Amino acid sequence: AVVQAVVAVFGAMAWTDQDRAEALREVLRWLKAWPTSSVDALGVDCSAASGVRITASAEIQPGQVVLRVPEPLLLSALHARRMPQYAPICEAVDALFASSPAFAAAASGSSSSSTSSSAGDKDLILLVLCLMHLRHSALEKCQNLNTSATATATASAATPISWDEVTLQRWQTLLPDSPADTDAHYRFWQAYALLQPAEYTTPLWYAESWLACLAGTSVLNASLLRLQELAGLFRALFPALACPTLLPPSACTWDAFLWAVSAMDSRAFKLNHPHLVVVAAADASKPNAAATTFMVPVADMMNHDGVAPVASSKRIDQAEKEEEEEGLSTVERTGAAGSSTTQHTSALTLTFTMRAGRGCAVGEEVSTIYGQLPNAQLLLFYGFALGSKDNLNPWDAVELAVQPADEEDDPLRAARLAWLEWIGAPVGLTQLVSVADPLPHSLLQTLRLLMLPEKRARACLSTLPPPPPQTKISPPPLSAQLVMRALDAPGSAEDEALLRATLRQLLEALRPSAHISAEEYAARLAAARADGMPPEVEAAIAALRSGLEALADLAVARCS
Repeated sequence: AVVQAVVAVFGAMAWTDQDRAEALREVLRWLKAWPTSSVDALGVDCSAASGVRITASAEIQPGQVVLRVPEPLLLSALHARRMPQYAPICEAVDALFASSPAFAAAASGSSSSSTSSSAGDKDLILLVLCLMHLRHSALEKCQNLNTSATATATASAATPISWDEVTLQRWQTLLPDSPADTDAHYRFWQAYALLQPAEYTTPLWYAESWLACLAGTSVLNASLLRLQELAGLFRALFPALACPTLLPPSACTWDAFLWAVSAMDSRAFKLNHPHLVVVAAADASKPNAAATTFMVPVADMMNHDGVAPVASSKRIDQAEKEEEEEGLSTVERTGAAGSSTTQHTSALTLTFTMRAGRGCAVGEEVSTIYGQLPNAQLLLFYGFALGSKDNLNPWDAVELAVQPADEEDDPLRAARLAWLEWIGAPVGLTQLVSVADPLPHSLLQTLRLLMLPEKRARACLSTLPPPPPQTKISPPPLSAQLVMRALDAPGSAEDEALLRATLRQLLEALRPSAHISAEEYAARLAAARADGMPPEVEAAIAALRSGLEALADLAVARCS
């Protein structure tokens, strides 16, 4: 009965955009009570076309503080360990890691590239469990109010109360009265958890028929692998985790776990906290700030703009320059590896601060940049993709795998692969084809080395010493010069024609249409629509596929 009640409320709490917008305005009003916060430049807009957006309530100048959130109001494993409300969860996680090496191994294998941190997987799991508890406990409170409010409405036909009104009113009561309240942090995050989507649009949430539409893209295999890893972690956590007071069985469902992981994947930031210092093993005199994963209210509601974001420059003001030089922390959005988004926390005031990189007019959306991310990572971690065939995501890219010939066909295969390893990046069997560089020179060099005719290859590789087992050494300088000169020098017309044909074949294979026909894709799309695929998911998959086709067009044109 308890499970059914909570599940019923979980569905009912899928607020309309108007509900969420009003609640977010209440969050901004509440944050103003914190002495070191700054949200005066921000407002909330809601429309059918754009949904809920953070907008400028006043004109924003370049370099101006857009958002400042006090560090005590962030949420992380660090906060959980210093607050009594989360103590049972912390103790249960520590006990599970200490008592079960198999669980520790499963946890290590399930960490995604977007959320790994120097603090280790234990802190990430602790943050996921805290999010699960916060959501569950907040939904229980709302369910209790629903019961009493419904009875009141039934007794008084003159003043009926709609479900939307009840949930919004109850949500407002979750917020603490004052930041000075001893449980202000805990109650705030109970309320804020209900502002997150009840479901996400990342592939982790796709039905099987929706996943089938990803055929021909790297996102399909990445999604299936991620789901497999998370399922293993879920089975290792539950029911082994012993924390019945804060995480009863009704809170530990697969959907609740997936929701918390998705919230962390798509909304968390990686911060180098100035109060967390680790001593470098190589030099104990050079302490480094320790990175951990934080949830940041309001900042996580800003949409991504990879071209001209408002909150893109995250510099420290001149007044805080001294703190910056003394080791001020840097913040990165944790959406995917390679993110370049940075914010700073002041070592003096300990606030998360975002600054404007450009001007922003009143009513304009206040966007940020999650990183210089390709569409595959945007879809996998955030649930959307950008651009079209005529307006590409400028950071779009895809990995291209170069396959060497078999030993039966190439007696010099081992020598060629040894040279690829010794020369090192960017030459190698994995190449990055991007909008910025659709035909990297290193790809041509790699193909030339793998396809050098045997006579020329033997001449170039004749000075190569036998590679020591399990040992990486640098190639002899003279031999390296011979090989690199050969990699940059066109061969015979016949050799070059073969190289270009092989290159074109590799590039054409980047297209989703090379792996699934238009007719088959249309059939899969029809099945996915019949299975309830929402328009935003269909649009994201279409943008991903269109971007890959356009990227292949660019590369093939450059090849010609």
